[in-house]
Amino acid sequence: MNTLMRRSLVLAASVLFVVLACGSAMCWNYPPMPAMPYPAPSPFGVPSFPENGALMQGPGFPMQANAPMMGCGPTPGCGPSCKLEVGSTGYYSTNDVTLSVNNEGTIDFIKDLNFLRHSLVGDIYVSVRLPPVAALTYTYMFPREDHGYGILAAPLTVGNTTFAAGTHVAGKSLTSLHRWEGVYYGVQGCKMRAGGLLMAELCVETLEMHDDATRAKETYSEFLLGVGAEGEYAAAPNLFLKGKGAYTFLQNQDGVLLDGQARWFCDLFGGSTCGPAAPQSSCRPYVAAGYRYRYSRWDRENSEFKFISHGPYFAFGVVF
Repeated sequence: MNTLMRRSLVLAASVLFVVLACGSAMCWNYPPMPAMPYPAPSPFGVPSFPENGALMQGPGFPMQANAPMMGCGPTPGCGPSCKLEVGSTGYYSTNDVTLSVNNEGTIDFIKDLNFLRHSLVGDIYVSVRLPPVAALTYTYMFPREDHGYGILAAPLTVGNTTFAAGTHVAGKSLTSLHRWEGVYYGVQGCKMRAGGLLMAELCVETLEMHDDATRAKETYSEFLLGVGAEGEYAAAPNLFLKGKGAYTFLQNQDGVLLDGQARWFCDLFGGSTCGPAAPQSSCRPYVAAGYRYRYSRWDRENSEFKFISHGPYFAFGVVF
């Protein structure tokens, strides 16, 4: 097992331990209580909306008829419980990729080598949630393949081979991504929650270049860390707004990730609540749409590599 894989496994195990520890602590904070009429927790664990269609008991929202006046604290009798979320995303990305070689020019992979300006990227994700305090998410991006050809505007080194400026080349790249995210929601309200975000990524890219006489291939593995914040807001019954931002760093790299999303729960199976009126099913499908921006810069020997990706995405998933 190589060093990058060991690092990624150690980090994932550490974040999981922290999330589980936080969840265990919350069990002590919220002891079981008798079931009472109370606003049900949202699918993210925030006690915001009764998910069966009753009206919200919060500021700016009408109360359900004959409902008792209660606050927005943790739902009595529920306590933190583990929730599983699975889903998939389709991301329509607009790309800018450049490599600046010191004092020798810049290669634009989109304009010079005709790599794709726009591409469709898919991923799947699994999230373990301990509402309302924490969540741990793993995302796998399906390998993305790209092809291009053109004339190099600057020298390009692939493996042990250097292609000179002005060379006609054809190239192919294959990129995959693993991402681990852990979030702890330290600020919670009736309709919102926010907290700190810890992120790690393992990006693996294989680049192949050839001209009429030479063929070269090299695989790059980049392990990145990120710190930032994440927040969620209950805008309307079954509609949630979510945003996050992170600064990424490590291995001569720095960058920014920004993501905004609107998520709507269909409640085809009725959702779930605490108390005697709880329905039988807790399966909650949803659809989502959002926009993502990613900027990354790597300082390599005698060169600087920049990657910018932004665009809309659509997602669907289920919370169990």
